[in-house]
Amino acid sequence: MVGVGFRVGGQDGLAPSGAVARFDANVAAIRVLHRVQAEGRPATPGEQEVLARWGSWGAQGLSQIFDEARPDHAQRRQMLRELLDPAAYDAARRTTINAHYTHVEYARAIWDTLIELGAPTGGRVLEPGCGAGVFIGTAPEAVSMMGVELDPTTAAIAALLYPAAKIRAESFAVTRLPGGYFDAVVGNVPFADVRLHDPLHNPHHYVMHNHFLSKSVQLTRPGGLVAVLTSHYTLDSRDPAHRRDLHHLADLVGVIRLPTGAHTAAAGTEAVTDLLILRRRVDGETPGEDDWIFTDPVTLPGPHDTEETLHINRRLTANPSLVLGQPECRVGMHGVAGLHITPTPDLDTSEALRDALAGITRQAREKGWTFTPATDDTPLVGEGVVAERDGHLSAHPDGRFTVVSEGVNVAVEVPVRQHVEVRALLELRDQARGLIAAETTAAEGDPGLEEDRRRLLRSWERYVETFGPINRFTLTQPKDPTRRPARLIPAAVRLVTRLDPYGPLVAALERFDDDTGLALPAGLLTARQIVPREPVTSAETPSDAVSVSLDTLGRVDLPTIAALLGCDQTQARQRIDDLVFDTPTPEGDSSGVVLRAEYLSGNVRDKLDLARQAAAVDPRWQHNVTALSLDPPMSC
Repeated sequence: MVGVGFRVGGQDGLAPSGAVARFDANVAAIRVLHRVQAEGRPATPGEQEVLARWGSWGAQGLSQIFDEARPDHAQRRQMLRELLDPAAYDAARRTTINAHYTHVEYARAIWDTLIELGAPTGGRVLEPGCGAGVFIGTAPEAVSMMGVELDPTTAAIAALLYPAAKIRAESFAVTRLPGGYFDAVVGNVPFADVRLHDPLHNPHHYVMHNHFLSKSVQLTRPGGLVAVLTSHYTLDSRDPAHRRDLHHLADLVGVIRLPTGAHTAAAGTEAVTDLLILRRRVDGETPGEDDWIFTDPVTLPGPHDTEETLHINRRLTANPSLVLGQPECRVGMHGVAGLHITPTPDLDTSEALRDALAGITRQAREKGWTFTPATDDTPLVGEGVVAERDGHLSAHPDGRFTVVSEGVNVAVEVPVRQHVEVRALLELRDQARGLIAAETTAAEGDPGLEEDRRRLLRSWERYVETFGPINRFTLTQPKDPTRRPARLIPAAVRLVTRLDPYGPLVAALERFDDDTGLALPAGLLTARQIVPREPVTSAETPSDAVSVSLDTLGRVDLPTIAALLGCDQTQARQRIDDLVFDTPTPEGDSSGVVLRAEYLSGNVRDKLDLARQAAAVDPRWQHNVTALSLDPPMSC
């Protein structure tokens, strides 16, 4: 049953300003989410109004809630731990770095501009890092929207607000989609000095906001548009490498620099952001102006009647009207001097943004930049995005076969005479995968598990009776008598075992004798192979407790360690103090606990800079500064 999509009204109906009001709104939204999920139904319009006020945890002040060293927030932390399971709580804590939402009027202005530029009102559009989906909620009704959101709670809320959209709860770094799959990309990309592993779309390890921008351009088809809000460092970074890479694929249609504080109401952040509109270049077109690749040193008024030199993007230095305010250099909340855009008195940022966007639209038309609409013969890939790995084969009831390519099912030709055997091999694959998954969780002696094993054994026996062993082969003698005979593997077996990522599992279902050509069932078909693990409920030493936490959860988890040691979390933190470090955020809060060896290794220069920023806000981080300064042999 699909519910009715929520239509965004004004900003007042979305996430409220103020840490306390936003916390209360978030808690209310989580409770509605859990109730709707438990009852397995769509959200009612009234419930959607509560869900729409979800603002995640990125606003200033909310990150302090997750700081275990802040006793004043202990009650709120406990409330969240009761509302969220450990994985969801950890995901929520991670969002404090970059979960910043967009003012609804900015979203509407951006959508209106895309349509003015020629973007179709019925195409496929992506919002990466979609949060609760303000761009989805302001999209034209006929647009087919997809949102990608890392935080599972936020993704679930977005799915209830906009049931017609496809919401993927995953890191954008692991999102697999074909190049050119979307007509446009729109949104507010998360910005942080973090580098995600995405070898296909981020081989140069650009920081998060630049990575999201590059991948968005690659996923947009030629002639399509990308309109995203990003950190001003995308354009102002002194290293032009990322902008040069973008220019190889796209032209910068326009940029608007928003004033400091433009996102305070919706996101609670003072970051300086730019709205970038790029057009994916059609093959054979002459590239547009490349001035935006470069920066120029600019002297700006600084604090205490001083002057400071910052690097500003050349497109903006040549067109100061694109900056909605007066550039200055100010010391921010972290004690570091940086760019500040002071708005002119009585500036209505939404109206100023619309005026600037109108100018960009006029210039784009004068230059002949148009959105290239899809034609009837434009190849649309596959049957929808799927979660399986590339190479995964599927057999469909109507006789077709498909294979996953770049995250999408595409047709694959299988000769008719191989259809029956390929289907049998894929059935073995799926039964074997299901049995292994069941063995990882089922208790010893589970009757359902043993029934799955017997079913797989019967399927293998039927296959062998019909076709012969899976690993059978015939020898062919080459024309050159000096060469050894070659093994000829049946075509159906070769297709499955060499193309499908789980093909080797199919081949491993039997013990095959090369000399006799006979096969016996492998151990998985006759007895349990994965022994259920007995949970560890106590630990003798703090080191053992930390090891158990890492082994079971993959991280240092204070509640788990406290339970293992039989003490409260404050005592547990004291007992493991020589094994771990708290890691600071620039605001002086804690973003979590990591092993000492992990913290004092890797890029300690960046860690030291961050620790110094945090220590300027809260002296307790001086401990980190001292430790990082005394351990240069482990740095890189």
